[in-house]
Amino acid sequence: MKDVMAWADHFERWLREAEGKSKGFSTQFLYRLLQYTDMAQNFEKKQEVKDLLYKSYLMYDLKRNFDPETDAARKLQELAWLDKEMRYLRVPLHKTLYKNRKYNLSGGDNELSE
Repeated sequence: MKDVMAWADHFERWLREAEGKSKGFSTQFLYRLLQYTDMAQNFEKKQEVKDLLYKSYLMYDLKRNFDPETDAARKLQELAWLDKEMRYLRVPLHKTLYKNRKYNLSGGDNELSE
C-alpha cells in the first residue's frame, strides 16, 4: 500500500509542475486515469479482453498529451504494464483530485476537509 500511496505524491507534484500549461498532466487526465483503473479492475474480475484496452488508451493518451522526456510520462508508461498497481490507484487518484479541487484551493469553508 505504501508504494501505491506514493503515486498520490507524484500526481500532486506533476499537477503543480503542469499548472498553466495547455498539454500534459491535468485533472482531466487524472479522471481518464481513473477510468483506466476501472478497466484494469474489471479485467481482473471478469477476464474480458476489452478491458485490457486501458493499456492502449493510456499509452495513446501519453503519446498525444505528454512530452516523452518528462518524469511523468516515463513513470506512467511503466505504470501501464504494472497491472497490480494500476488496479489499486483509485485511492491515490481520489486523494489527489479531492485535495486539488478548486473549492478547496480557494479556501472554501468545507467542514469535511478538516
